[in-house]
Amino acid sequence: MEDPDGAFSFDFEGGLDAAADLSAGSFAPPDHADAAAITGATPPYSAGGAPADGYGRRNFRKTVCRHWLRGLCMMGDACAFLHQYDKDRMPVCRFFRLNGGCREQDCLYRHITADIKECNMYKLGFCPNGPDCRYRHAKHPGPPPPVEEVFEKIQQLNSQLWFFKISSSHHQPLD
Repeated sequence: MEDPDGAFSFDFEGGLDAAADLSAGSFAPPDHADAAAITGATPPYSAGGAPADGYGRRNFRKTVCRHWLRGLCMMGDACAFLHQYDKDRMPVCRFFRLNGGCREQDCLYRHITADIKECNMYKLGFCPNGPDCRYRHAKHPGPPPPVEEVFEKIQQLNSQLWFFKISSSHHQPLD
């Protein structure tokens, strides 16, 4: 573990030196079939990078890639999102979705919430994803409270105000 000159060395460092000697062209990405054999799982993509038959076909390349728009997509042809500018297939603006509005003048993203599916968890009363949820949180107005309840609350507020006025007038500082 410790070299004679006092530096540390680890068992895996020999493999790093061997990997550095390899040229960049000889690097092969991991084979998904080998990974599936080890884990026992079926790979979501075929070896060519395209989705396997029937897997994820429904939403494959229907939305423009956010990373591609900024020139940062590293997936290339294996990306499950569209790599061409199509205004009708733009993703929904994150600020519009979270805040209900977007301040960016030349925002490329869509500002329509009707296309976003409504969140079932939010409809049930609580969504664990909160404002980061990918689904729409539609605020439905509840039924109006009964008239008697509203009247009682108004009376309570008025009596509290009246009590506050009386109690504050009795405790004036002496000169």
